[in-house]
Amino acid sequence: MLGSNLIHFAPAFPSHLRPLASQLAIVPAFLSPHVHDCLATAAQLKLKRLARGPYLEGHFDAVIKGYKEATVSAWALPSSLSSDPLQDKMDDAYFDSSDQSVNRILRHFEATVNAFLASHNTPTVKRWLSPHVLDLRDGNSGIGAHVDHKSAFGDVIAGLCLISPAVMRFRHIEEPAAVFDVLLPPGCMYIQTGSVRHMFTHEIPISPLEHSFNGKVIERKQRISIMVRDGLDPAQASFKRS
Repeated sequence: MLGSNLIHFAPAFPSHLRPLASQLAIVPAFLSPHVHDCLATAAQLKLKRLARGPYLEGHFDAVIKGYKEATVSAWALPSSLSSDPLQDKMDDAYFDSSDQSVNRILRHFEATVNAFLASHNTPTVKRWLSPHVLDLRDGNSGIGAHVDHKSAFGDVIAGLCLISPAVMRFRHIEEPAAVFDVLLPPGCMYIQTGSVRHMFTHEIPISPLEHSFNGKVIERKQRISIMVRDGLDPAQASFKRS
């Protein structure tokens, strides 16, 4: 699912580690232009209500710069919707920026992630955490290298990219020369699991010159992502956000 035109390995990347990149999946045009615009509008409305004020300069764990964020529990799937996650069709006329439409988009998104996991003989997600919306401002923003908290989240991270392209850089924790960049276009879906989730840091470079793909600088513009993660058993989740 990860096209060769969307991934660039550093020259020193060890060949024996390249198969690990297959545990990152990306669908470049998962959202149609219309559905993308509906979802972007809905995300911006949620951020306007839940993350008022200016962009923040520092994250609570010093990872993100120039951002707004919100966990949108109001997008939790209502029990009145069908139990079949793929029953709701994904044609443009069916969607607007309402919560009900966003629910349909997100449940299709989650079902697609689980279908990918099942096709790779990987356990599917039984309990999704509430979607996390992250807005990076136009310029002078980004996400430092990190691995999402293993004491708070499970084995799967998946995201939808909105408004503008971003470069995501992955670096092996034990072999720093093993670096690869991925170009994430707006409207794409990506999935991190397995070794890519646990053995690589990931980042969106803050430095404008480092925010580049295959030697070409990708201008940093406003970019919103909607991320979902699988939840640990409550007894296992020891991390609590301050």
